[in-house]
Amino acid sequence: MTASQEAAIRSSNTSGVPMTVNPAEDAAAGAWAMAPAATRNNDSNPVYGGALIRNPAGGSCSSGIPVKWGNSHGITTAAHCTEGTFRTARGSKIGSTAKSKWTADTQVIHASSPGHSRMWVGFWNSDMSVHVYHVARPARGSRQCVSGGVSGITCGRSYVEKLLYGGYIRYPFLQSTWNLGPVFLVINKDKYTIGRVGDSGSPVGTFTSSGSSFNVNGFFLGTYPKRCAAPGKGNPGVRISGFACEGISIMASDALKRLGVSSY
Repeated sequence: MTASQEAAIRSSNTSGVPMTVNPAEDAAAGAWAMAPAATRNNDSNPVYGGALIRNPAGGSCSSGIPVKWGNSHGITTAAHCTEGTFRTARGSKIGSTAKSKWTADTQVIHASSPGHSRMWVGFWNSDMSVHVYHVARPARGSRQCVSGGVSGITCGRSYVEKLLYGGYIRYPFLQSTWNLGPVFLVINKDKYTIGRVGDSGSPVGTFTSSGSSFNVNGFFLGTYPKRCAAPGKGNPGVRISGFACEGISIMASDALKRLGVSSY
């Protein structure tokens, strides 16, 4: 990351809350587009990926990526966020659950108009976004970033540790075991936080070489209870809990296929 790019990110953080990444290791560089009418914490319909969203029945979660099927449009989030009617962090209605697959822990929220193939980057209150370029399975050992509505974007030295193509996965934070997959485990080698409760459903993947687009490999589902050396800070409007430097994500391409939807 260049000095000017880091300054641009920090200038968007109006409350002075630091980004939960290791700046020396952050590869999220490039020309990030500005979205003057909204922010990650105050999005408008149709929402971008990585926005903080709320469901009165399921609490706070994060949006994934805009999708389409037939003549319909929507945006993904985690199925464990509970089906129902979702709103932005500031209360604007997004839509209600149209499709859901628990074996992929992913659901689609119906939107009244076509979405934008973009996702938020930067802090939890950032007004910067990038283009969603491609959706594909991750490679073992690949470097990953998580872009959630609570933590903002977290990168650093986070790598895919394991690829699991199906089976029973235990959710420590839900105290339950689900038949889920395929999933992948991301671990931050410096023990920096990669996600928290409220980041569920957010896009996980890698920036393109230019830094102006993002390849989505998965949707963040939750953390393992391994505490980190540097928990960092996130959205002050959400109770911070469940932070960890290990996280599990569903492979996005497989989740979309099961739901019968496609990215833009």
